[in-house]
Amino acid sequence: NMLSVERTEDITDVVTRIIPMGRTRKGDPVFLDGTIWVDSAHIGDYSFPRTMYLNCSDTATESDTMSLAQVKENLRERAQAEFDAGCDLPALSMTVDFISLGDTEEYQQYRGLDKVYLFDRITVRDRVRGYDYAAEVVAIRHNVLTGLLESVTLGSLQKGTGKRKIATWQVPEVDG
Repeated sequence: NMLSVERTEDITDVVTRIIPMGRTRKGDPVFLDGTIWVDSAHIGDYSFPRTMYLNCSDTATESDTMSLAQVKENLRERAQAEFDAGCDLPALSMTVDFISLGDTEEYQQYRGLDKVYLFDRITVRDRVRGYDYAAEVVAIRHNVLTGLLESVTLGSLQKGTGKRKIATWQVPEVDG
C-alpha cells in the first residue's frame, strides 16, 4: 500500500571528532596525551572530520580527589559518551505516501485498524540493511476532498524496541 518514500538525512549537527578539555588545579587547560581528540567509529563515513570542542571542566578538573590521570580518563569517557548518545549519526526523517488499506474497496473491514495519529510511534523495518527503528509521526497529510489519509512524515529514527505503546484514548474499550 506504499506509493513512495522520501528519506532525508541532515548532517548539520553530526560530530565525528571530539577534542575534550579539562582543567588543572591552577585552571590551565588539560588535553588528552598524544592525540588530543577522540574519533568516532563513523569518521570514515564523511569526506572530512566534523570536529567539536567539548569543555569538560565541570567534571574533569584536577583536585584533591581527582588526579591528572583520572582527569584525562574522564575526558576520554565524556567524549565516548557523546558518541554513544548518537552525535556521530545524521538526523533522519521520512515522508511516506500510501493508500490506507482500510480506504480500499477490498479491505473496508479493516478501516478502523490502520488509523495513524500525530505522535504515534511507527516501526520502520529495513530488511536489506537489517535494522528496526521506531519513529514518531510528526506530520500527517489528509485530503479533505476525499477524506483519505495520503501521507505521514516521520521524525528521527531511533533504535526500535519492538514494543508499541497505545494511548488509552485510541482504544475505546479500555477505561482509565
